[in-house]
This record gives sequence, C-alpha cells and structure tokens, in this order.
Amino acid sequence: MACVLPLPEAFANQTASPAGLEQLSATARDLEREGQWVNACILYERMLREDRTFADAKDGYQRCLRHILQGRRHRDPSFRDSLLTRKPSQAIEVYEEVLNRLQAAYVNRDKVNPAVLFRHGLDELRFALEDETFLREYLNDVTADEVRTFRNDLETWRNCDIRSTADASRQVTEVFQAARKAPLRLRPAVVVLEFTCGACNSLDEYTAYLTPGYLSEVQASLKGNFLGIGVELEVIDQRLFIAQVLPNSPAAQNGLKPRDRILRIDRKLVEDLSAEIALARLRGEPGTLVELEIVAQGEMTSRTLKLERQPVRMPSVVDLKFDGGIGYFRLVSFQDTTLQEMREAILRLQMAGLRVLVMDLRGNPGGEFKVAVQVAELFVGDGVVVKTRSRLAEYNKSYYASNPTPLTVPLVVLVDGDTASAAEVVAGALKERRGATLVGQTTFGKGSIQRVLPLTTVPAGIRITIAHFYSPTNYPYNGQGVSPHIPVLLVPGMDDTQRSAAWQQAQQMLEMGMIR
Repeated sequence: MACVLPLPEAFANQTASPAGLEQLSATARDLEREGQWVNACILYERMLREDRTFADAKDGYQRCLRHILQGRRHRDPSFRDSLLTRKPSQAIEVYEEVLNRLQAAYVNRDKVNPAVLFRHGLDELRFALEDETFLREYLNDVTADEVRTFRNDLETWRNCDIRSTADASRQVTEVFQAARKAPLRLRPAVVVLEFTCGACNSLDEYTAYLTPGYLSEVQASLKGNFLGIGVELEVIDQRLFIAQVLPNSPAAQNGLKPRDRILRIDRKLVEDLSAEIALARLRGEPGTLVELEIVAQGEMTSRTLKLERQPVRMPSVVDLKFDGGIGYFRLVSFQDTTLQEMREAILRLQMAGLRVLVMDLRGNPGGEFKVAVQVAELFVGDGVVVKTRSRLAEYNKSYYASNPTPLTVPLVVLVDGDTASAAEVVAGALKERRGATLVGQTTFGKGSIQRVLPLTTVPAGIRITIAHFYSPTNYPYNGQGVSPHIPVLLVPGMDDTQRSAAWQQAQQMLEMGMIR
C-alpha cells in the first residue's frame, strides 16, 4: 500500500485546481530543499489524489518516501542490531538475494536491470551521506568536507559496465572498500545495505525493503493480530498522536482516543520517533505493563497511565448498523479474517430484515488480494471479477466468481481517494458486474498487487509489486481509480456528507420499488 500520511492543517484547505496543484508542487519542492521530507511527501500525496497523472508529484512522492524510509530504518533498532553488524560477505549475500528476487518477480522487467538497480543503490548511499540521522549514527567524527568529497567521488561508479548481479556485487564491493578507509571508516555492511534498500525503494511507491521489525508488523497486519495496547499511531509535525483505537483493546478500556498526543513511553520522551518505532516500544510480553504520558485532545495538562499488553485482534468489519431495511458496515481492510467477518455481518443484517446494503470502503488501503476477490464473490455469482497481468504465471490470469447463492440485495458502495488496491478490486467488480451504485470520490488508483517475501539470508524481507490489475471489462485501475456514479465531496467540519448521500440513495431505492 501507499505510505498514507496525515495532511497538516496548514495545507488542508489549499485549492486543488491546476493552478493550485502547481502552487502545492512549488511548496513541496521548498520543503524538500529544507529537508522536510514528511511534509513534502504529504503534499505530493495530496496532489496525486487530485491527479494521478501529475508526473512531478509522482516523482516527488517517490523521492521523499525514499528519504523517509531511509531515516526510519536508521532509527530502527532491529535494523541496526540484526543487519549492520554482519560481515561484508554476509551483507553481499543479502544484496544478491534481493537483486535476484527483484529480477525474478517485479512486474516491470525493464526496471530491474542489474545496472539500473546498482545506480539506484548508488543514489541511496548519496542520500544517506546527506541524512542527519545517518551522519550522526555512522560518521559523527567525520568532517562535512570529507563526507562531501566521498559523496562526489561516488560518481566514479555511475557508468560502470554492469550486466549481471555478480557484476553489481563486484562494484558494490569496490565502493565499500573505498568507504571503509580513512577518513570515513564506514562499516561495509552499512554501505552494502544502502545499495540493497536503494534497489527496492526506488522502483515504485509500494516496493520496499522491510526491516525485521517492519516485516513483523506487515505480517501481523495481514493476519489481523497484534500484541500491544490496541492503537495505531501517526506523526504530525514531529509530534506523536494516536490515530486509531481498536475496540475492546487495553487502550479503549483506559479511555484513550484518536488525536490524543503521546509525550512519553515508559518515561522516555518520544520526540523524533517514527510511528513504527513508537509502536515497537508499546509491544512486549502479554501481561506486562507499559506506562504512557498522554495529553488528551483539547487539554493542556498531561496524565500518566499504565496499560497491560494483550493480544489484540484488528477487526476488518466495523460500525455495523441497521435502520428501516437499510444495513451499513465499514470494511477497513482485507485480511485472513475478513471473509468470515463479512458473512457474520451480512447474516445479522439479514436476520434484521436487510433490503438494501450500504458498504463503506472509504479509507480502505487494501490488503490481501485473494481475500478481496472472495469478498466480491459474495455478491457476484459468476463471470470475471478482476484480471491481473504479471510475469508470474499464478498472477497472470482472470479471476472468476463461482457462487450459486450470491447476495442479491441492491448495493450502495462508498468510496474516496483513500480507497486503494484490493478495495478497488471490490469497488470495480461491484460497479461493473453487480450494478452497485458508487458514492463519494474517485478511488486512489493503486492498481497493483504486492507480495511480502521474507529473505533467507537475513531476518528481514521485501515487499514487491508483482502484478497490475484490471476491471472485468479491462479498465486499468493503476493511475486511474474507480469513479463514483454520484460524486460527493467530504466537507471538513461538517457532518459526513458522503455517508448521508449514500443513505439517501439507499432510501430512494426502497421508495422506487427496486426491492421485490
């Protein structure tokens, strides 16, 4: 999925007209020059929501995301402790495995040529030599002039003749041998892993190198299981906030709410921590306690509380409601438990007298592709649900529904600019094959499938784009999205205008006698 970041209030109301997009782009470039990668990335993402074809925004988003991921991994203890202490030969083995995996499976063969991947790694090392966290961690005793000289010397390797993974490895070895000498004295593994991460993080905004801690997070999210206190976090203007509180979790039981700010975890300040590292601090053995210092939204003073860590299940079907024949629920992700949750929710609504269903896919970033196909099949009896194109045979196919008893009630589907990936598969299938009425805004346009691959040479992994998908009628989702029948903007500070419009559409279906 895309790196979804919160939009700062200062930019929330800026116009999205063509002139407004150029203004946002200029502001983003200024932020880049100041090294404010997160804020620049947020603006580029805003531009892409308005216009997925805006090339400057796409390039800028990818560029900023690389810098953000670079800073995060060098603040990640799991990255430092398990990877950077490796011998040069072991680090090279990791690099070669990653290059071979990318060349075997990445959706676009032309983008994973060994020479191209090597140059991306060279760029990643150049970025690192400008990154404050990297310099503080590994080159604290080296002068700025000495770093700058070596960074300029890296251009020597720019046009090397590289035709294979082995050629790329030899050139990386030359680079780390130069970097380990005075004055830099960089550890070889540090250099090699910059090349490794650069090969992954440069291909698109979804393919990425996953540190051990991040890999565990991704795997847990796909299963819907977490160990901790039941919160999702976000960083806004270098401050750590609670983004979501899971129902029945320790956080919910102790009164924590979205927009509460976290000052300390176990009495340690959380300034400059990424959301991933802060979440890692919240994890621990079941039954152990974690102490938080919190400032609630709208409050001036903080409070301290202790929460007991517990296994927490992330539901994918939430906010189940029923009123006058109309059922509603929000589908927040696609994970191992989603299909069963959907069946249970629909059964409850049917027992209450379901006549029209409103399914809310807004903010759904996707998840398990095959689960999304199964969800669509609940409503589509037969025929094509989605088509995929890939270099891997198992993902180069059409996916057909085969359900003799699909749910036949009329459907209204809510979508927005954050409806992405697998959620777009469902929205598109229900629109084209089921006659569902879509309400809201055009979806994100992430028409691709990622696979998470654990590595064998190191306790880490890569998330790699392996396929692009298309609607049943061959409409490409990538960069296009799924458009609604009834466009409705969500107005900040007002009631949920999109949901109101969807409910009104469902009521009209009842009144017009569409329900037998």
